[in-house]
Amino acid sequence: EGIKIYGQGTVLKSYSGLMRTGEVAAWHISTAACLMMALAFSSEKSKNLPLVLFIVALMMLAVALTGRRKMLMLTSLFTVFYLAVLFYYKRYIGTKYFQGVLYAVIAMWLGYEGLTLDGYDEALGNYIARSSTVFGDASGRFIELGINPIQWAYERVGLLGGGLGVASQGAYLFQGTDIAGGSGEGGLGKIMVELGLPGLACIVWLAWALIRYINSGLRLVSQPFIPKQVLPMMVSCSVMLGVNAVTFSVATQVYSDLFILILLGLFGGFLMALPKIVVNAVERESRQPATLRTDQKKLQFVGQRSVQLQPGNGFVDSS
Repeated sequence: EGIKIYGQGTVLKSYSGLMRTGEVAAWHISTAACLMMALAFSSEKSKNLPLVLFIVALMMLAVALTGRRKMLMLTSLFTVFYLAVLFYYKRYIGTKYFQGVLYAVIAMWLGYEGLTLDGYDEALGNYIARSSTVFGDASGRFIELGINPIQWAYERVGLLGGGLGVASQGAYLFQGTDIAGGSGEGGLGKIMVELGLPGLACIVWLAWALIRYINSGLRLVSQPFIPKQVLPMMVSCSVMLGVNAVTFSVATQVYSDLFILILLGLFGGFLMALPKIVVNAVERESRQPATLRTDQKKLQFVGQRSVQLQPGNGFVDSS
């Protein structure tokens, strides 16, 4: 019968299209919209940008019909952090980025004004009204489903957790009791209830190590000898992982989908390949006349860090 959403004084149906649930459908639509914007921004042809943003606006309307507001937040966070991170590593942003933001604001304003006019189906207005509350409810939802479940998990299973699988969907059917309770819905609570405080500390440490690795890689690909399309695409991959981590912290259900995990794994794999991309770029430069010799030249970059590039041996990071 599908998922029913109770809100706006009525009962709304969560449309899922070809997907199993509206949650999965919303993630696919939002991710596709983010990747379309990343491709449009990294392209040298900016004339297609208004068309891309118009399509993205239609996709956001489709997300609204799924009733999953958090995926609207995912796209919004991606847009903001993509521009911020790109500016940090690029030190400037071209006019097409500002044009893109202007087009997006105009499209959203026209779309909202048009869809809220009288004469449209009342149900569609309810979907729009529900979606418009996502930003106002964001902080409360993050505290309720992201932070508070850590305390709930501690009260249920203690500091060492209850073991892998106790917060899995349907686990209570086999255990005869619901050990995790509401603490398993948010990502941090799920880690705490299964792995305890040591597991949560390990996850934080691994996340910090990954951030440092990505930071070093993005500094490398921001060098002038790297093709300029590489940095925007790698920034989009890193931001996609970041915004999905935020979404995971408040809702874990959608991340049991195999295709979603494969796609996120591909984003991570692209980022892990950054040193190889740099080595290949330097080797191509070394085959050109009057260029650097990669076995003798050190590349200095921001932060007083240096990288010794050695053909065939990857790279050695020397601080």
